[in-house]
Amino acid sequence: MELPVERVVVLDDDFGPMAVEAGGHAMSVPGLALREKVMVWLAGDVCNGHLGVPYELHLSLGLQAGLSWQELREVLRHLAPYAGYPAVVQAFVRLREIADGADSAPASAGDPAGEPPAPPEVDGGFADWLRHQEETRWGRPLLTARERALLCVAVDVFYQTLGEPFRAHVEAARAAGVDAETLRNLLRLMGELGAGKVWQALEALATLESRG
Repeated sequence: MELPVERVVVLDDDFGPMAVEAGGHAMSVPGLALREKVMVWLAGDVCNGHLGVPYELHLSLGLQAGLSWQELREVLRHLAPYAGYPAVVQAFVRLREIADGADSAPASAGDPAGEPPAPPEVDGGFADWLRHQEETRWGRPLLTARERALLCVAVDVFYQTLGEPFRAHVEAARAAGVDAETLRNLLRLMGELGAGKVWQALEALATLESRG
């Protein structure tokens, strides 16, 4: 599939080829469907406030990959408690501007979403709030349990929440059938979005794997 990168290439004679090379590497990472890769890139846009050209390109690529506007909106809905509601509000504002009347007919439901991660034990009130947030999302249609778990792991990498949240979301991904190599491929995919953050996440993942 051709990458919609023309708007990046023209920015700078040297940077353009660098960006194309990085994007080509990400596209070649195995073990993840293109729609899953697009979801991860959108999570990066939301978490980092990259709602200009990168967000537009990733939405366009998502549509090329077969994601409907409703599925793209569901990605944002799922991200809200993890990436933060204010960040997702801004992402919805931009999505509405970009879509501007595009077809929003519901897409077919994905696989059953499965069980959300176990709530934290650090604070009862917060645990109750988070349990409610997760119970109202993980059972929704359009995204699978695997896709929702991968999105949560991606947010942990972007925000560097690599302690208990990362552990819980890695366990949720494993429960959804994501194996160890696919988790590493997920992190490799994110290299172009912040090498230092991915470095830290790979170390955290290795620690979890060593504990079994």
